Amino acid sequence: LKNMAQIISDDEFDSAFSRKVDKGSTGAGFISDEEYYSALSPAGLVEPEATFSDYLKTVPATATDIAIGGVEGLAAGIGAFSGDYDLARTIAEFRTDVNDSFGITAPDKENGWMADLTFKVGSALGSSIPFLGAAIASKNPSLAIRGIATGATLAMAGQTVRDDYMATKGINPSEASDEDMFESTKAGAIGAVPIALAERLGAGAILSAFKGGAIPAGKVVERIAQYATAAAGEGLTEAAQSGIVNTIAAYVSKYDEDRPITQGMAESALIGAIVGGGLNMSIDAVSSKVAQSDRLVAGIRDNSINAKDVIDEDLGSKFTAIAMENNSIPEVETLQQRIETDPNSFRNWVSTVATPLS
Repeated sequence: LKNMAQIISDDEFDSAFSRKVDKGSTGAGFISDEEYYSALSPAGLVEPEATFSDYLKTVPATATDIAIGGVEGLAAGIGAFSGDYDLARTIAEFRTDVNDSFGITAPDKENGWMADLTFKVGSALGSSIPFLGAAIASKNPSLAIRGIATGATLAMAGQTVRDDYMATKGINPSEASDEDMFESTKAGAIGAVPIALAERLGAGAILSAFKGGAIPAGKVVERIAQYATAAAGEGLTEAAQSGIVNTIAAYVSKYDEDRPITQGMAESALIGAIVGGGLNMSIDAVSSKVAQSDRLVAGIRDNSINAKDVIDEDLGSKFTAIAMENNSIPEVETLQQRIETDPNSFRNWVSTVATPLS
């Protein structure tokens, strides 16, 4: 209990500590908060309240869980044909151990809405990372890598339904019967393709900053439109995924026939929009920095940009930094570059002759 004392017996106190604590005449001893929690938590007497940083651990934890889950789903699919699910059960047990190692517990109502939102956004962000990685890999010219990426996407998508099946029935995947393994795998196979397509839609919206290049800083409307599109795309993806899982649970595999199709869709859409917009903003910022650096190097190499001006500490370097921040360094061999660097252009005459004379 936060900021409240808890009464325990002398036996509980002594058994919780592996060392002696000096006590006064009343038998009381003074200990720090860290000593209190480290001593009593293992004894099951009190648990420290989770912090904001604890909830942020859901990002790597969920990303790892989704990735390992994809391997589990693949093993379960192989087991459906061979009739041997031992490998899938072993991977499921390993997956549980990895999840436990992160030490994350979902917040309850007493932790407040902010903790709940942080936890869910972190989980959604973490679940998007493996699918984004697979989407990027699928663009590789190597047919083998593209095949692996597509297979991974399908395996992770199918595992989403398998996890829902196991959770709904309260089954530990590492101890599931052959029948439950088969039924969950069959349900996963049904949902794999539509969920994978939905995830590809969301990934495409998030990664849109890589397609057309970074948007210049001055084009506020275009930038907002790109972020909004990414947010809407990922929000739609998450809502569609929830709807697909609910439909399979209620009407196809019928392991939860009373579940409404719309259950959790609104919340999923909201969380997805936050994640999609945030990721697209981050990718756009990175893309802009990389593009500007590449353009600067290319311009110096073909002598359209004076290297001495760039490294000038008094003025040139400062203007270069401003240009990069505003996405103003032109591409090599473009109309924009010729206009800005042509020594015979009217703009150059104004810049070098007319302006100093004014």
